Amino acid sequence: MNLNNNVRFSMMACKPLVSIFTPLLCALWLSTPAHALPSDKEQPIHISANSAQLDRKQRTATYSGDVKLKQGTLEISADRITIHTNNKDEVEKMEARGTPARYQQKPAENQATITAQANSIRYTLTDEHLLLLEDAFLEQENGASISGNRIDYDIRKEIMKAAGKNDAQQPQRIEIIIPPQTINQD
Repeated sequence: MNLNNNVRFSMMACKPLVSIFTPLLCALWLSTPAHALPSDKEQPIHISANSAQLDRKQRTATYSGDVKLKQGTLEISADRITIHTNNKDEVEKMEARGTPARYQQKPAENQATITAQANSIRYTLTDEHLLLLEDAFLEQENGASISGNRIDYDIRKEIMKAAGKNDAQQPQRIEIIIPPQTINQD
């Protein structure tokens, strides 16, 4: 494997608030990576980067420099992506770092693509968990979005948590945008 330029590697509280937030949260839950197109998991992972470091003992592969990862409809771009595998060489976790790192995937054939970005993105396949840290933002094609310092989504339990930044000097709150067509849908 050429570790220089262009490395290419393939491997397998209240009622009104509830009525407003329920459609958004349902929309976001239905559009998350766990519900990805079934064919995505069957596709090889294609990665291009400026350099790569493989550590067989730690079971990690780290790709650096304008990294692009694609598997079916899943696309991640970042300054650095680290892939962790188990004893069977199956991917367990992907970690992406960038300013920002970007994620996109089409959850199902009849659903819109979702996009996310953060300085750190961690997707754990074994427990179906997506974590966006530092300037986190998640959006659907219909315009529904959520942003904050941290977005933590347990896909199996269908629990999403978002938090701002608890900094006395520069506090940050979360922001949710619900487009009119989402609010009016039953």
